[in-house]
Amino acid sequence: MSMKPIYIEMKAFGSYRDEKIDFTVKSQGLFLITGDTGAGKTTIFDAICYALYGETSGGKRSGEMMCSQFAKPGEKTEVRFCFDYDGRKYLVTRSPDQPKWNKKGERLKTTTGTKVSLILPDGTEFAGKTKETNEKIQQIIGLGCNQFTQIAMLAQGDFIKLLHATSEERKEIFARIFDTSIYEQIQRELALEAKSVYGKLIGNREDIMKELGRIQAVDAVLDEQWNDLEVLFSETHRDELLALAKRICEDSNKQLGQVENDKENVGKTLEKISAQIEAGTNINRLFEELERHHKKAEQLSVQKETVDVMRLKLDAGRRAMVVDKDAKIVTERRKESADCKQRLEQLKQWFEENVPKMEQIENDYRSLGKQLETEVPVLEEKVRVRKEGLIRLQEIQKLQAEFMACQGKLQEAETLLQQSEQEYEKIHAQIMDNQALQLRLTLVEGEPCPVCGNVHHPVMEHDVDHDQKSDRMGSADAVFETMVEQERRLQSKREQDQKQVVQLQQKLAGIQGKWEALQSQLHDDEMPTVSQRTIQDAVLQDIPDQFQNDLNEWQARIAQIKQKAAAAEKKHEKFAREKQEREGERKAETAHLERCVEAVTRAETAYTQSLTEQDFENEEAYQNARMDKQQLDAFQQQINEYEQACKLTEERVRDLEQQTKDKKPIELQQLLQQREELGRRQKSLEAQVKELYHVAKENERAYEAGTKLYEKRDSMKRHAEILANLDNTANGRISKRHVNFQTYIQRRYFAQIIDRANQRLVRMTNHQFELRCRDLEHLRTVGQVGLDLDVYSIVNDQVRDVKTLSGGESFVAALAMALGMADMIQDSRGSVHIDTMFIDEGFGALSEETRNQAIAVLNELSGGKRLVGIISHVSELKAQVGTKLVVTRTDKGSHAHWEMD
Repeated sequence: MSMKPIYIEMKAFGSYRDEKIDFTVKSQGLFLITGDTGAGKTTIFDAICYALYGETSGGKRSGEMMCSQFAKPGEKTEVRFCFDYDGRKYLVTRSPDQPKWNKKGERLKTTTGTKVSLILPDGTEFAGKTKETNEKIQQIIGLGCNQFTQIAMLAQGDFIKLLHATSEERKEIFARIFDTSIYEQIQRELALEAKSVYGKLIGNREDIMKELGRIQAVDAVLDEQWNDLEVLFSETHRDELLALAKRICEDSNKQLGQVENDKENVGKTLEKISAQIEAGTNINRLFEELERHHKKAEQLSVQKETVDVMRLKLDAGRRAMVVDKDAKIVTERRKESADCKQRLEQLKQWFEENVPKMEQIENDYRSLGKQLETEVPVLEEKVRVRKEGLIRLQEIQKLQAEFMACQGKLQEAETLLQQSEQEYEKIHAQIMDNQALQLRLTLVEGEPCPVCGNVHHPVMEHDVDHDQKSDRMGSADAVFETMVEQERRLQSKREQDQKQVVQLQQKLAGIQGKWEALQSQLHDDEMPTVSQRTIQDAVLQDIPDQFQNDLNEWQARIAQIKQKAAAAEKKHEKFAREKQEREGERKAETAHLERCVEAVTRAETAYTQSLTEQDFENEEAYQNARMDKQQLDAFQQQINEYEQACKLTEERVRDLEQQTKDKKPIELQQLLQQREELGRRQKSLEAQVKELYHVAKENERAYEAGTKLYEKRDSMKRHAEILANLDNTANGRISKRHVNFQTYIQRRYFAQIIDRANQRLVRMTNHQFELRCRDLEHLRTVGQVGLDLDVYSIVNDQVRDVKTLSGGESFVAALAMALGMADMIQDSRGSVHIDTMFIDEGFGALSEETRNQAIAVLNELSGGKRLVGIISHVSELKAQVGTKLVVTRTDKGSHAHWEMD
């Protein structure tokens, strides 16, 4: 696959304001890019690099820095690059971030932002943002910006720098171009991994010491042996260390078993003594309970007299409850009679307070009724008349408006009529003058005038000869006919205006008649400003408001009278109803009081009889015996509880006496002391078991963990040894030259570049010298080495430093090396092939013979399909290279054109 430019278009870019360079003019072979210094020769390749990658060829200037000084405010900086890749056409358009401008040419604070567009071979635009589009362009070309500039643009001075670069500088260049940073990454990863594994070994040692440090010896001898160890870690005596740890674990388990046996024996003895204490406690509890029940029986005997009194009160209270029913009825009847008397008294008081009020309400009701019958009809009649007046007023207002409008039209029509008459009189006078002129032109001296009969005619200053008279008579006839026609039109217009005036006068007379008819219907006191004036002088503005105010006042008065009358009627009806209700209540309460007095008498008789029947001497005895149900229930419950307690106590005493028959209380003090001592012993043994169990289990876990860590350490040591060897090898520590893995790979690329370079260098120098990569045994032992470059003189068979070359020798060596690197880059990228190359300057330092040989090599390089452009000021090259792209600088920006020999 190959890549060739088709055209590059630069707008406001660098020294170019608006320029397009067509590369199809010279699709292959060698051509020269020439022009004044600063005209913009290198800018052409900068534009290609910027279009593809957003960077300039040297990488020193950003897209924003390439905005042209020749551009006017608002002109957009943009590069369009069209290229062919493997027969497919692509178009890239890119513009840098630049200020925005308004229509007035004023710079805004915002910017456009960087933009890029890619048109694919099918004519569609690649859909993606700036990052995705950049990646797509790089994917199409197959090269990054650094690789592209090394292949397609041998920038001014850059390939000389590569020739004279130090080994360290070449490492950086090769890492960027051949992407060998992966090998440096491998070096770093190996170093980090080796360091990490070494750290893990240290961590493993600390873990072993930590785990074994948790082991505790129970036996004093083993504890002394364990504590005598300075460090709980050993690479050489680990078996002895682990064996001692195992003996400690076994001893701690043995000690644990012995303490557990002692604990079990103490537990059995404790259970036996506890059973004896429990049996003695039960017997002693029976004797104690028997004593308590004897005391309780004595207490119940003392309470018997109190309980008997309680039984008498309970009986009296129950008899009083029978009387309570009749006593309650007496109380209710007496209360009902008192309530009835109170209600009658309240009714009497109400009548005394409200009879005067009712008389006043009656008077008000009659007064408002009379007012409603007399005043309201008068007001309603006034309202009706005023509403009719409003209707007539609206007709008057409408008639007055119509009169004023008609009067205005009449004035306009009279004005038009006056103008028409004036115009008619004017044209009529002109016609008469014209006729007089025509008559004068026909008069002959000595002949009588047809108007006055005079035969002598005064000569006027404007009289002319006979020929002139004929001409003027002909002209006057024409004017006369025109004026007569104009007179007829004005006469017709005057008649129409007179007709319109008459019509308007008739209309005004009709309106005046209607006005007078309406005036005859009005009362002088109703609308004096209308009835006593002409239609023009009538004042109507304030009348509607006056009429409306009168209507509002009268209607409000009517509503007020009706509202008061309705309220008085409602109040009158309310008091009448209330009086009737009160009188009914008073009659009913009087009858009810009579019934209540009779009921009280019957209730009191029944109450007296009930006291006698229940053996109460008088009402006082009954009142003293009264108790509520809660008190009665409480007395009954206390009596029941006393009787139940007596029964249970008697039964329990008999039962306990039977259980304690032939038995005595037991002394428990000695047994309790023995149980307490055994309990303390048991707790002590439990603590020992717990402690020894923890020590034994912890020792076992520590021993197992330490053993596994030692086993893991063996594998880690083998892995660490392998990584250490790889790290030392990759990072160049196995020799004094310190050639690391990346440098070793780069030396392979360097050797191939030198081989490609020498194929051209030997020819350009007539087999004088060639380049060589310095051998390992001749490298320095300090600093960054491995990519050092020497020159081998074929003539003298001597090797010397490349910096000893002269200026011309350095240029051809650097050119050969740059071409060799370009070949290597393209080979390393597989199918990628850039068929275009630009070489920037350097030919001025060459002798004529060397320059000719260099041109010959470049001609060979451009053979076939390759396009090679040389950017140079050397005048001799103009004669050697037939095709030239000439760049000219002007005040309005640079221009480029092709010249063909």
